[in-house]
Amino acid sequence: MTAREYLHQMRTIKYQIRVKRLELSDLHEDMEAIRSPSFGDKVQGGRRSRFEDQIIKAIHIEEDIRISTAQKIDRLHDVHSMINSLPDERAAALLTDRYINNRSSDEVAKDINYAAAYVRKLTNDAVEMFKEKFGDDF
Repeated sequence: MTAREYLHQMRTIKYQIRVKRLELSDLHEDMEAIRSPSFGDKVQGGRRSRFEDQIIKAIHIEEDIRISTAQKIDRLHDVHSMINSLPDERAAALLTDRYINNRSSDEVAKDINYAAAYVRKLTNDAVEMFKEKFGDDF
């Protein structure tokens, strides 16, 4: 995978993190909706109730989501650190804005009052700088 493809993956990772957080939020809502069993005069043997099974499944799903999200955040942090270690602050800012913050060349151009074509050129230069420092084989 090239440096550009590697950087582009950060957009996907940020999206995946948002999806996992939403999934976790939905799971918590589902867990709150699970009704506890009625313990009236019934006596059960050593089997788990349906309620317990649902809670256990939800806890396992929650743990899987948390592990997956933590791994993605670690990877995002690593790439962010790589970008910030570039000697040119403007190049680092452009790569962060384009690949970490997932902003278009047009959006960045508006913010810094440059033409979008010039922002694309600067971004290409920044990717080249990233390649020079870290290689082009990820």
